[in-house]
Amino acid sequence: MQHSALKPVRDPDVQATVAGDGVRTIRLSGAWDIRALESRARALQATLEDAARGSDASWNLSQVERLDHIGALMLWRIWGKRRPRELELRREHEIFFTALEAPGETLPMERRFHPLDPVLVLGSLALTLAEHSLAIVQLFGQLLIDAVAVARQPLLRPWREFSAGIYTIGAQALGITAMVGFLIGVVLSYLSAEQLRLVGADTFIVNIL
Repeated sequence: MQHSALKPVRDPDVQATVAGDGVRTIRLSGAWDIRALESRARALQATLEDAARGSDASWNLSQVERLDHIGALMLWRIWGKRRPRELELRREHEIFFTALEAPGETLPMERRFHPLDPVLVLGSLALTLAEHSLAIVQLFGQLLIDAVAVARQPLLRPWREFSAGIYTIGAQALGITAMVGFLIGVVLSYLSAEQLRLVGADTFIVNIL
């Protein structure tokens, strides 16, 4: 089992044969991944182009031992970005070509200039400005309505809850706020001292504190 697992993978190879009926068959074997193609990509691409030129060849990839997206992309470009009519490959390699067949994002078409384009742009800006202005007016109007309601019936408002909230987030937070401020001051003093020491300005550390 160990000997079969450590069996070396063959280098990528291309073999083109012509049958008696004139059908050309191109067989690929070995490893067709980025490690195997790193130093052979140009030579293999030229070989594939020569083998696939001038005829609707049949492709046999059943002997390919390793394949990744790089190898599949090279073959996809050789095929003219479409599958050949006769293609034989392993089931585990089907996913690479299925991903390449998925429709990609289409580039937006170049839009020609129209005389009404400036008017449309100005109209869009005017509508956006009107929407924001309306939202600001609504905000200030709601604030005015709420202020009038509070002024008319001040005793119905939860003033005790307001004071409790202010006490909780204000007075009771002074301790932790002071400790955090002290720790931040220590860090700033240390970092400032390291920089001021380089220019001989140690005396300014007190001013920073």
